[in-house]
Amino acid sequence: MSRVGHVTPEPSPLDAFHGLLDRERSRAFHRGELAFSLDVPRALLAALPAVRDPRVSVQIVGSEGKTSTAWLLSAALAAQGLRVGTFTSPHVHDARERLRVDLELPEHAALARAVKQVIAACATLSQSPSWFEVLAATARQLFAEQALGAQVWEAGLGGRLDVTTLMPAQLVILSSVSLEHTAILGDTLELIAGEKLAALRPGGALLLPHELPGSVRELAEQAVRAQGAQLFHAPAARFEEPSARARALARGACEALRALQLLPDESALRDPAARHAAARAPAVPSEAECRALATARVPGRDARVHDLFVDAAHSAAACRELAARVDPNEIGWLVFGATAGRDAAPMLAPLVARVPGVLLTRVPGGREQSPQELAACLPSGTPHEIVDDPRAALQRARELSPRGRRILVTGSLYLLAALLPPGPDRS
Repeated sequence: MSRVGHVTPEPSPLDAFHGLLDRERSRAFHRGELAFSLDVPRALLAALPAVRDPRVSVQIVGSEGKTSTAWLLSAALAAQGLRVGTFTSPHVHDARERLRVDLELPEHAALARAVKQVIAACATLSQSPSWFEVLAATARQLFAEQALGAQVWEAGLGGRLDVTTLMPAQLVILSSVSLEHTAILGDTLELIAGEKLAALRPGGALLLPHELPGSVRELAEQAVRAQGAQLFHAPAARFEEPSARARALARGACEALRALQLLPDESALRDPAARHAAARAPAVPSEAECRALATARVPGRDARVHDLFVDAAHSAAACRELAARVDPNEIGWLVFGATAGRDAAPMLAPLVARVPGVLLTRVPGGREQSPQELAACLPSGTPHEIVDDPRAALQRARELSPRGRRILVTGSLYLLAALLPPGPDRS
């Protein structure tokens, strides 16, 4: 078997949605040229059979770290004995990766039943929803059938107009705020933060990361007061660890959910009488939760696969954190590709300082920056080559790298999709 190759997903019930507008891959959308609102997805959800949502429901908004936070939080909730539905984006090889039950791909028959309900509901609408919107609606129907104890929703973009904001959520997590999708969300941190903080529900709760610009923190506090919500803060992250911010956020989310009395408190389980006598004592996480947060590995993040070191870092902040973990004695050349709308210069700068050189390539999907555009973003004097085809770029990186060194692959999850080897549920 070839170490690297294109993976053709097996037939999936989600194939029925092919042909719908896919905003993720639309250049016009990312240039801010396509208007959108929640009117159509709201009508879609209203046309579906009513569902009973689980006791615990969390939404994650932010610029970086949403998927990692969703995965780690789901692992921690599962460690509490809860069955968990997790909705994330984007996917690597198969759209089913976005709709997980207990962090596994959904069972075919259950997914097919949910898709059938969504198709029937779409037939009643005067306007077609987008691909992402029908996927989220399918996830809600799928999760409801599974009798879950918790669900975790990752917003696709922003928050105010994202379909996941139509789902119930007692807790909203803001993972981070940076300049991204500026044509849609605004060209300042404050405007982008406002779009994301608009996901906060009246009377709900908001969790903030430890590291956050002061102006954004002030906006968050204003949103909390305006919505009559509760505010929680995640512990500080240790950035030398993979997915450090996500682990801190997942830990803080569990603490917030216990404070909201949505998760059991381990001390209360051991001795309820003592717990009632000391109502002000901090809630205690279970050993299983602590173990899950310490050991869970997020697919596609900080992963060593054969001779590759792959990470889905797709922002300047994520690339800085990745560069801090790169051992120059382990890594050879970098294979890098990015989608349009990403500021490649601050993404590349910390990475090229840790590698002998860079292979710039074209990300599949139709929304890529050209390698020539990326080359213009490199620091002056950086050794680099341009190879349009990602697999050819990887082969060239192997030829150029010192023997025994891993090839670093990053810049876009779509690049990982083109280069990761096939495997069972690899995402």
